[in-house]
Order: sequence, then C-alpha cells, then structure tokens
Amino acid sequence: MRSLWQERAETLGSDGFHARGHYDVVVAGAGITGLTTAVLLSRAGRSVALLEARRVGALTTGGTTGKVSLLQGTMLSRIRTHHGDKVLKAYVQGNLEGQKWLLRYLDDHRVPYQTRTAWTYAERGGALGPLEEEHAACAAAGLDARRGDAAELPFRTAGALRLEGQAQVDPMDVLAALASELRARGGALVQGIRLTGADTGRARRGGPIEVATDHGPLTADRIVLATGTTVLNRAGHFALLTPSRAFAAAFSGPERHEGFPQGMYLSLDTPSRSIRSVPPLPGHPEAHGADDGGPRLVVVGGAFRPGRAPTAALRTELLDWVRERFPGTTPTHVWAAQDYYPASAVPLVGALPGTGGRIHSATGFGKWGLANGVAAAISIAADILGGNIPWARELYHAGLSGRGAEEAASLNLGVVGRLAAGWAQALAAGKGRPPAGDCEVAGTKHHVSRVCTHLGGVLQWNEAERTWDCPLHGSRFSCEGMVVNGPAVKPLRRG
Repeated sequence: MRSLWQERAETLGSDGFHARGHYDVVVAGAGITGLTTAVLLSRAGRSVALLEARRVGALTTGGTTGKVSLLQGTMLSRIRTHHGDKVLKAYVQGNLEGQKWLLRYLDDHRVPYQTRTAWTYAERGGALGPLEEEHAACAAAGLDARRGDAAELPFRTAGALRLEGQAQVDPMDVLAALASELRARGGALVQGIRLTGADTGRARRGGPIEVATDHGPLTADRIVLATGTTVLNRAGHFALLTPSRAFAAAFSGPERHEGFPQGMYLSLDTPSRSIRSVPPLPGHPEAHGADDGGPRLVVVGGAFRPGRAPTAALRTELLDWVRERFPGTTPTHVWAAQDYYPASAVPLVGALPGTGGRIHSATGFGKWGLANGVAAAISIAADILGGNIPWARELYHAGLSGRGAEEAASLNLGVVGRLAAGWAQALAAGKGRPPAGDCEVAGTKHHVSRVCTHLGGVLQWNEAERTWDCPLHGSRFSCEGMVVNGPAVKPLRRG
C-alpha cells in the first residue's frame, strides 16, 4: 500500500554499508527528522551515516498529508491544558522555526510547494467546544487564527477556524532534496539496514558507542534515533506514547476537474477527516507509472490503535464518506500511516537518560511531524554542536504534567490488561500452545509466531494491510514476520 507521494517518488538508491566503520554521528530513520538532522550535522563538518531499515520515507513521512501548518487540530489547547501558556508559546515558536526553515530550504533548492489557508472545522455542534478552546489557545500563543466560514467545502459545517499563510508539500520531494544535500556533503545514506541496539558502556568512559545493526556493527560518537518511536528502550518512551494509525486515500475527479477544495482542512469531529488537494504534476505524467498526473483530492480519517480495530471496515468507511461528500471521485491510491501521541502532550526530544548525553531521540509528534520534525532536528543538532536554543529548552524539558502522568498510568494499565487478555484468549484457543498465526498473501502461505518481539504482546492480523499488528505499543510485522513498525527491532519466529 504505497502512498500517492511514494508512488511518484524517484528511487534514491543506497550507499555502501561498511561494517565496523566509525562515524561522528549515526542517525537511524530517513524521514523528515532524520534527514534534516543529518544535513544540519554534515553542514557542520561531522561525518554522518544515516541508516534506514527500509527505504527513504517508507513510513510516517512518506504517508503524511504533507501539511506544514501551525493550525493542528486540538494540539495547542491540549498543550495549554497540560502545561500552561509558557510551554504553549515555546511549542508554537519551535513549530514556526521548523516551518520557516523548511520553506526556506524548499525555496533555496527549488522544490515546489503551495501556500494555503489552513482550516480546523466542526461539522457537527458537538465539536464546537473544542474548536473554541483551540481558538483561545491560538490567541494565547500569538497565532492570528480567526473564525470563518468553510464555504469551499461541499457540505455544511457548524463552525470553522482559519490560519492564513500555511503550506503543503509533496513530502517525498522534500526528502529527496535533503538526501541529495546529505550526499553532496559527504554523508552516507544506507537503506535496508536496521539499527538493533547500542552499547553505551564504553561511551560513559569516553569511548565510542558500539552500534548494532542487522548487517554488522558500527561505532559512533553519537546516535540520533529518528525512528517514529524510539527503538531503544532506555527511556521507556513506548510507555509514554499512544500509537495511532489512519487510512488515507487519493482521488481523481470526474473528467479531471480541478474543483477540489484549495484550503487544507481538518475536522474535530469523530471520526476526524483531513482534506487537501494536490495540484497536477508538471512535466510528463507518463514518467510516474500508473499516475496520470492530474489533480488529486487527499482525504485521511478514522484513527485507530494498531491491533485493536477492524481495519477493512475502517478503510471502507473512509472511501464511502468521500464518495458521498465528493461524488464522482475515483480512488487512485489507498494507504495508511502511523504516528504517536505523547502523554506529556509535547514531543519527546533530547538525550536519553543513562547514555551520558550521547544518544538522542525524537518522537511523539502527534501527526504533525513536518514542522515538529524539523524543530526537533534543529534542537538535536544544536545539542550535539554545543548550541543553546531557549524555546527548545523550555519545550522539551517540560516533562509530564499531572494530567499527563494520569494519562500515562491509564495507558499502561490498559496495556497490561490487553497483554493478559490476549495471552489468555490465545492459550485457550491453542490449547496451551504459544500463539501462532497463518496467512496467505499473493498465493503464498506463511506461518509465524504471534508473539511481538518487543514486549510479548499477542499480535492481531490486519486484513486491510496484510500485517501482524501489536495492540500494546504499535509494532507491526509483515506477513513473513519482518518488522514494519517499531518499537520492535527483531523479526517474528517463523515456522
């Protein structure tokens, strides 16, 4: 299930992997955060190896809507509730810095993007309360968000909030430009290599970090984990994050009309819907395979926890909603993407405890990674290079609020209950045998263990995506048992 952006993307290739090589910094994860961090460090003269377990943009960044916006659903009001106005302002300042940096970069490298008005709307009256709270949070943070009428949408809304001067991108174009600069500055971009561990024992004594991968060891002075969720368990980030997945689809219009909404829209209703248009491709559309190059409508919605939802039904629900609201459209691409919501309400960014300040991570962007990921990269690069950014210190050191601690406790109680129930059901069904699963994909049968290699959750089959998904912390595995999403790093046992 490749996204519209991934389908259009050029193949970036891979540099050679040199086992037992040494780098100033090893970065894991070639999405927006990892690539931006690698570029910033290479500009400063550091030797950088960027390891990507699959391919550039394979997961969250390549599946995003491509919105670079500071109007982010209920994100600002949630941060304000948890931490107050001081942290809220730091969050907005960081996102503004990330947005400005990214758009300057795209201008400098002649990567196209579109300036758009961002809209948050309530289709029904029940979402008007959260809409008002977000409006108040925007005002407290100094954002000029205003009430407006989302008349461009082909259905009625109960209320809306707009913010001018935001942007939308093709995220794979962004990643391609960053990858090109990284290589031009001598950095290595190695695809198909998964970081699986790190030994910081020598690091605490001043020596290099031993970096384990599935293709052999490396050493580095620093590690940056930009892997969606942190794949090393030292900080216990998995216990502070809620994985959230959603289906997305791109649609062509009747006779390739260009009457799709031009604003970027996000509803506060349940299920939520994210809507944006995609302009026609320039140049020769035949170069993009099945894509005819015409304008597209992209809609995302119906968030769910991996391993806990009837995925095929959710996918159908999204497609039916679009057909009803935008009649005459035809789906051209259907995919799903995953990100993580932090119990702290702010992203988890910085050095991991117990690593002597040598291993850094960034996670918990709550589906707003294009601005947040760049902000995190700026902060991490500054930490490594000896800089000091006041907004980053205020934001990323905010810690858990009282409400955040309650949310984290509730989250982990739910995980423990789900773990126990999953094993009880699996053992009963298997008459005491460890849970295993069978599936058939493209005519090939597979038999794998249904025990997640992260913390032992019982995996559930995702019919829509043909994956084994963990209901505890969102790890996902292919039908053959290979890791698709972390925090797991080891494949399933195959029988």
